[in-house]
Amino acid sequence: MRPAQGRHHAGRASATGFATVDGRPAMISAMAIVPDDGTVALPDDPPTILVSAKYIDATLTENLNAQLGFQDIAFTPGQSTGQTTAETG
Repeated sequence: MRPAQGRHHAGRASATGFATVDGRPAMISAMAIVPDDGTVALPDDPPTILVSAKYIDATLTENLNAQLGFQDIAFTPGQSTGQTTAETG
């Protein structure tokens, strides 16, 4: 997996972004699996991380266009950095 771009939220145990996975563009998310209620003592070891990838394909873009009211959203690989960008028409 080659990271392309992402966003980390300070104070939160999650990150999202785009990456190329097996040569295909994908939306990526990662989050720590930890209790959220603040009453459980956490171990000193790093938390387990759940990573999810959703390939960006024709079905996904059709669904995004329909759900978000876009006419023709498209994802294209970046020119020099390998970043994936979204464009609407």
